[in-house]
Amino acid sequence: MHCDTSITNAGDSVLVGTCPRPHQVKEISMGTTTTTRTENGERAGRPQLTREGADLLAAHATDIRERRLAELRPLLVEHERDERHVAEFEQLLAQADEWDRFLASAQIIAIDPADFDGNVALGVRVKIRLVDKSAAWVRLVHPREAVLDEERISVTSPLGIALLGAAVKDKVTVSAPAGDWVCSVLEVDASGVIATEPKRRRFPRPRKS
Repeated sequence: MHCDTSITNAGDSVLVGTCPRPHQVKEISMGTTTTTRTENGERAGRPQLTREGADLLAAHATDIRERRLAELRPLLVEHERDERHVAEFEQLLAQADEWDRFLASAQIIAIDPADFDGNVALGVRVKIRLVDKSAAWVRLVHPREAVLDEERISVTSPLGIALLGAAVKDKVTVSAPAGDWVCSVLEVDASGVIATEPKRRRFPRPRKS
């Protein structure tokens, strides 16, 4: 969704179009058997996000519109305004529009408990043993969700590629720019992406004897 916006270079008025931004992201049911179709964090061209990640990204977009743009608007109507403020306003507005489009096309990961095989999948938390023998939790996510905190790592990163599809007790080789290294999978936690309502199964009717 895009709102037409114009900023006049002559005169003192600034015309800014506004519209509501609900950031509604559809939830889908996804089994771990689909990992080969989510190697880049997308499914059928649609970004796959954790619920928490989608909420945080939506909050970021809202903060741009409701706080940062609001702070800049009074500066744009000054008689001798600084054109750097205009450039910053336009840049932030473009960022907010881009996040809106991204979130509008995204889907929430919801793994059906009946399909979950216990292996590492998109959105799942993984406890790994590093080269220095220390342990760390990581979560494989879409590249654009990976910026939110240190635990989230892009599914397209060397570590993400190595872990995707791995099982507990597996040792995987990470092909990093600095050289290959091996990490072990200690635990898998899918609690944050398991669907609360598993999809119904249809069973064949018994044949009449």
